[in-house]
Amino acid sequence: MNRYHWLEDLHAAHYATLLRLAQNRLRRLTGNIDDAEDVVQDAFLLAAEKDIRRLDNPLAWLMKTTSNLCLQRMDRAKRDTGKQQRFIQHKLDNSADRSVYAVERQESETDILLWMLMLEQSLSPDEWELLRKYCLEGVPIESLAAELDVPVNRLKVKIHRIRKKLEKIRRDV
Repeated sequence: MNRYHWLEDLHAAHYATLLRLAQNRLRRLTGNIDDAEDVVQDAFLLAAEKDIRRLDNPLAWLMKTTSNLCLQRMDRAKRDTGKQQRFIQHKLDNSADRSVYAVERQESETDILLWMLMLEQSLSPDEWELLRKYCLEGVPIESLAAELDVPVNRLKVKIHRIRKKLEKIRRDV
């Protein structure tokens, strides 16, 4: 019998409920429900780590964890927005050369910095690291799966979700 069979049963029984909870929380907190699937997946990963099958009410634990993960996303989004604004202001304040070329170059650099900050803000640190290794360094997906100790298909799904996020960001810009 599979070691995590209890988790599969729990996932099958409560995934839809937790997804709705995450979507509602994220809609109210951030206005963005795109991360709801990732929040629920993270909740189930934490459940596997904590081995919650011994709890009296694992659903209650999952719901509380999902709500807390949504709050953490909101807090991170607030921090990242503040960092982004301070960073841009710092770059603008420290510009010494005010020639036309320098201003155009600075605007171009600011656009690139904004894009990079937007990507960093939109992706979790794990997603950013996965994207860097897979796309920029060219590490094969099988090697990444072995390194992260996850099935290859789960990693493919994660990369697909990251690509969907990036496409949405590109369309919105």
